[in-house]
Amino acid sequence: MLALAAAALVVSPRAADPGFPSAPTEPLAAFASRQVWDGDGGETITRAGLPMHAVHVMSPRGRRVVFAAKVPGPCVWDAEISPATSSIAYRTGSGDNCLTPEVVVADIAGRPIERFPGAMSHAWSPDGRWLALLYAHYDANWNRVIDRLGIWRVAGRRLRHYPQRPEEICWGGADSLFLGYADRVELFDPVWGLATRAAHRGADVSPDGRYAIRRDPPGRGWFSLTESATGDELCGCVARNAGVDLGTRSESPAPFVAWVRAPGAGHLLWVSGMPGYTSPPGQPRARTVVVEVRTWEVVQSFPGKAVATTTDPSTVVVLRGDSLALVTLDAVREPVASAQRVRIRVGVQQWGSLPEYRSPEAVWTHDVGEGEWLPDHTAFAGACTAFFRVERILDASRAVVRLADRRLSAPGDTVVVTREPTTLHTNSVDGGYDVSLTLVR
Repeated sequence: MLALAAAALVVSPRAADPGFPSAPTEPLAAFASRQVWDGDGGETITRAGLPMHAVHVMSPRGRRVVFAAKVPGPCVWDAEISPATSSIAYRTGSGDNCLTPEVVVADIAGRPIERFPGAMSHAWSPDGRWLALLYAHYDANWNRVIDRLGIWRVAGRRLRHYPQRPEEICWGGADSLFLGYADRVELFDPVWGLATRAAHRGADVSPDGRYAIRRDPPGRGWFSLTESATGDELCGCVARNAGVDLGTRSESPAPFVAWVRAPGAGHLLWVSGMPGYTSPPGQPRARTVVVEVRTWEVVQSFPGKAVATTTDPSTVVVLRGDSLALVTLDAVREPVASAQRVRIRVGVQQWGSLPEYRSPEAVWTHDVGEGEWLPDHTAFAGACTAFFRVERILDASRAVVRLADRRLSAPGDTVVVTREPTTLHTNSVDGGYDVSLTLVR
C-alpha cells in the first residue's frame, strides 16, 4: 500500500528571493470565502464564521484571514497557494458588478508582491517558478472575451505576454502548460514561448496523461472528463457508478474536481458536489470521494464538501458541520492495472421495424484489462453507463465479459468474446441496437 503522507517540500533556489518566503513544511491551502460555498447569498459562509470576500490560509495549526475586502469592494473570487513557495495568487473584481478583473500575488501574510490588472485566471506551475495568467474582459453582454496569455517568472519578477487566447490554462509539468480551447488543446513551453497540438480534450490532464478534464464546456454541464486516447466521455460514469451526488446543473453550483497529484497516483480524482445552491446546517448530504477513473472504483470516501487542495497533494480542505477541516488520504494506493490486456472492438448498429431504418455500424476499439469497463456506446444512456465489464482474460484470443443489465439478449450474465464477432440484440421487436464484440490485435 502506498501511504500518502504529508511531506516537507524542498526550498527551490529560485525561492530565495527576499520578496518570497521559503517553501512550506506543512500542508498549506489558500482559498476565497466564495470557494467554501457559493450561490446561497453567503448563508453558509456566515454560519461557518467567515467574512465575505476574503482570502484565507489554512494549515494544521488553524485558519486565518490574510486579505478581507472592505465595502464597497473589491469582490474576491478565488485563491491558490504556490506549491513550492508560500505565496498566494488571488483574483478580484472591482467596479460595476465586479467586472474589472485583477490578479494579486501576495506573501503568506497577505502583503501584496505584484498586481496584474486585467488578468482573470491564474495558475501556479508545480515548482512555483511560473504563474500563468489569462487576461480577459467582459463584452456588452457580459460574455468573457480572452485577450492574451501572460507568463510571470518568479525569479526576477518578469512578465511576458503571448498572443494565445485559450479558454483554460493548466500546468502539466514544471515547464509544460496546457492551453484549452473549444476545439483543441495545446502544450505551451514558457521557456521558448512555443505551442504544439496535444492529443487531449481538456487542459487539466491527469498525472499519467491518460485522462483530461475540461471545465464547464458549453452545453455539457459542469465539467467534461475524457479518456485522451479514445475520446470517451467519463464524467457521468464517475458520478453515476461511483455513487457521487453532484446534484443537477440547474439546481447546484459546479462540483469540485481535481486530480490527486501524489506520487504513484496516476489518475485518482477528488470529486465533491454541492447538492443544491442552499446548504442545510451541517451539510449532511455533502460528501467527498476519491475515484479511480479507469475502473470507477471509490478508493476513499469521507463526509464534507471539498474546498481546496493543499501543498501536500494528499490533503484537502473540506467543509463539514459548518466548519473547515483538513483531511488527508490514509493508506490509499491506485489499484494496479491488469498486466494482461486485450483490445476489444465494439460495433453498434441501430435498427428499426423496417429495413431502411437500419443505420451504418459505428465502431470503437478499447484496450482493457480485467476489472475494467467497456462503455455503453448506444443511445440508452450514453458512454457514461456501466455496460460491459471484463471479468477474465482467458488467453490472447478469449475474454469473459459480464453484462451490467439485461437490456441486451444473451444466454446468461456473461459472454465469451473471441476473434469472431459476438452479437447481442436489444430485447425489442420494433427497434433497438445490435452490439457486436470482437477481440482484435
